[in-house]
Amino acid sequence: MPSFRLSGLVASANRARAQLTAGLTAEQGPVFRQWVLAVLAQVEAVGRQVGQQPRDLPGPSYRAYQFLKSLDLAHLPGPVEGEAGLAAAPRLRHLISLAQHFNERLAPLAGLPDEGMDAP
Repeated sequence: MPSFRLSGLVASANRARAQLTAGLTAEQGPVFRQWVLAVLAQVEAVGRQVGQQPRDLPGPSYRAYQFLKSLDLAHLPGPVEGEAGLAAAPRLRHLISLAQHFNERLAPLAGLPDEGMDAP
């Protein structure tokens, strides 16, 4: 039986992992619990709709589901001393186009043939 796909499940697990690493305040704990339970319920509901189990998810998604399912939501870690919360993940925009630009500019210096020219 083919597996079913859910987009965003791995990202949710990564977000939960980051929040747990930073720790949760007393106000954040109930919201976090409710969010995790809602994600798990949604995965299970979609599985029921398509007649499959979470174990039928692709490997990374199933591991993300297992991670979320295994969380001890009754004992969440408190905030880490000296931490001001979650830092935004760095984003690198246009990295591929920049790399291609540098490759094109450096190729003549390396003695490589120009890609635009026909090879003999």
